[in-house]
Amino acid sequence: MIVNKNSGGIADRLEIASARISSFIQNTPLLKSDYLNDRLQCNLFIKAENLQRTGSFKIRGALNKTLASTSDESPSHLLTWSSGNHGAALAEVAQDLGIPASVVVPPWIPKVKVDNILSRGADVYTASDTQDVVKMGKSIAARLGAVVIPAYDDISVIDGQATVTLELLSQFSETNNGSAPDALIYPCGGGSLIAGAALVVGHSPIALLDAEPTAAADTKRSLLAGERCEALIVGNTICDALRNRRPGALTFDLMRQSVRDVLLVDDASVEVAMRVLFRHFKLVTEPGGAIAFAAVLSQIRSFRDKSIVAVISGGNVSHEQFAQVIQTGSEARTW
Repeated sequence: MIVNKNSGGIADRLEIASARISSFIQNTPLLKSDYLNDRLQCNLFIKAENLQRTGSFKIRGALNKTLASTSDESPSHLLTWSSGNHGAALAEVAQDLGIPASVVVPPWIPKVKVDNILSRGADVYTASDTQDVVKMGKSIAARLGAVVIPAYDDISVIDGQATVTLELLSQFSETNNGSAPDALIYPCGGGSLIAGAALVVGHSPIALLDAEPTAAADTKRSLLAGERCEALIVGNTICDALRNRRPGALTFDLMRQSVRDVLLVDDASVEVAMRVLFRHFKLVTEPGGAIAFAAVLSQIRSFRDKSIVAVISGGNVSHEQFAQVIQTGSEARTW
């Protein structure tokens, strides 16, 4: 279901991407809680991409890029650099296709995400505090003769991530008498997920909204400036998946055409969202994966009487961190 009326060849391209990856991915559920919606006074749906293979939406883009790149000849090696979820996705794709893979990661990556990559057979190279992850990745790729599968700033990756929005709009239409939501809310790191949504939605009446950590607000700053900017600071945030210094060039071009606003969310609000998602939907979510829902809870007055979908992008969190989050706080009783 593409609502972008000026899509040109985009519709055909996204149809190809959907068909290409369909046999490899899960059709993740669109969930709602009548009890919670009564309390929030809106028609809220949750797109649970944390239930996707490898625990995040990232496998969609990794699959589409890899399959498009290997249609004629299988590469001898695949490589990427990633803060975790894209690395695990590429490792899974490589394992499915019988191709060796390597992932270069930053030094602050959570152990649970390193384990998620290693468990799928890929090699992991960890950069030091003084090493540039991208430069390190390119150097290793040249040495190995590997094909690089980017995490976000690539049109085939973006097309793959667009299938999240195609899927949720179809699901929403089926359960809401053919109608469309008023707003879609996505987490934003490199920007491929919402850039894919921009391809689908374009300038339709559906509002596209980003959710971003206050400690890593590169997209907010960039959209306000009209050009890509680095975050003034990339501080400590529990949303490790969203700690980008600046958005991608291609993703930013798509975002600035269609994104209405970027909603900034602090870590405490993210933890509240993780607890509420567990209470009402029994979902295990990582912090960055829960941030779109956190934006709804934090700014609920803006969404009263609206139909909205918040995308839960990932669930790769250690059981220690998740247990600590859900065992603290009493605000879940409010919701």
